[in-house]
Amino acid sequence: DIPIWRMIATPVAHLAMRATTIVAHLPAPWQVQETQSTIGGGALPGETLPSWALVCPHATPDLLATRFRHYQVPIIGRVQSDAFWLDMRTIAPSDDMLVRDAITQICAQPPS
Repeated sequence: DIPIWRMIATPVAHLAMRATTIVAHLPAPWQVQETQSTIGGGALPGETLPSWALVCPHATPDLLATRFRHYQVPIIGRVQSDAFWLDMRTIAPSDDMLVRDAITQICAQPPS
């Protein structure tokens, strides 16, 4: 019942399937890429797990990160290699539709 243990225990194939399902409904240039999730500090400092992410190569990935943080339900991603990344291991399956809708709305906004 503890969310972090549920995230850690999620099979990587399940993350890939969810990411592929979401990206099939998104506009270009969103894509699915393999990544590594950092588990965090405490008992597991520096440990990583394989994962999959929704990735948007973008001229201003920091702008996307800001828009997602300020969305009606904040969505936290990361900026890496000139792209905005949403790690599927950090998204609850019940939030997949919320994330898909957020991406659609945020990408429809004009650049600022």
